[in-house]
Parts: sequence; C-alpha cells; structure tokens
Amino acid sequence: MKLISRKTRAAGAAKAWLSQYPNDRDGIAKRIDSLGPNPDPDAVNKLIGNDTWTRCDCDECSKEVEFVIQVGQEPDYESSTAMLCGECVRRAMAIVLEQEAK
Repeated sequence: MKLISRKTRAAGAAKAWLSQYPNDRDGIAKRIDSLGPNPDPDAVNKLIGNDTWTRCDCDECSKEVEFVIQVGQEPDYESSTAMLCGECVRRAMAIVLEQEAK
C-alpha cells in the first residue's frame, strides 16, 4: 500500500512523461522540471494541457480527490490494483471492524 497524491503525481510527472514519450520533441518534461522538485499540480496541468498526469480518482466511488491509497500490485496493464479515497478506506475499515466484532 502507498499514498498517491496530486502533489506526488506532479513531482513525478516529468519522469512519467519521458517514460511514455522518450523523444519528447516538444520539451514538455524539461518544462515540467523547470517548475522545481515539487511543482504545483495545477501548474503541471496547465503546462501539459490536461489533468491526467496529476489527477487522483477513487476506483470505488469514482470521486476525484487530493489523494488515494494504492492497494494491490504496482499498476500495470494486467495488475490487480485499486486506488481508494480516504472515505472509501474508512468505509472498508468499518466493514472490517463490524466483522471482527461478530
């Protein structure tokens, strides 16, 4: 399990961009890097032109949130991974506590 936030996604956006676009002809990764080691997610979004590189969505309730908890395997095309918001983690914990109380 690990925490994934909009801020951590923004901080890793340049590396992720280069991983997906190794040629980076437009210099997007360099421009992201110019924002510093902890860029504002909204600044990264503006530079790229969309929020897909910094967005955090919950796989359970589909809400867009500031952070999620990644559960399961490292994300890959065939991984078993879920991203859960704090509210859904609390609901899951309530189910666990209720079951343990029985």
